Amino acid sequence: MRSLGENVRVVQGGKTANVKAVIQPMNRKWISFLSGERVPSGILNNNHYLMLAAPELDVDDNNEVKVDSADKSYYIRYHGDFKVKGKKIYVWAVLSARTEALEDDYD
Repeated sequence: MRSLGENVRVVQGGKTANVKAVIQPMNRKWISFLSGERVPSGILNNNHYLMLAAPELDVDDNNEVKVDSADKSYYIRYHGDFKVKGKKIYVWAVLSARTEALEDDYD
């Protein structure tokens, strides 16, 4: 992960951490994770993403956590540590795309 992952910036509680991570769209067979919407086989629903990050990342449960990659921005919805024999190997997280609020044309 450290050699193949991309640089991402994780912002939580006013603190910023730069780590290596891999982010990819999430789909489990024909049902998209969390939403329960069925999509045709082979088509990805890009509403949610899986992030695998270097073990140095510590995610704070008490704050909203934002993840910024080179081209997109996300919020962490769920996360956890993957450990083997008590040693943290990587951090996994389910992300949702972060978008800017749109101005209502009718205001």
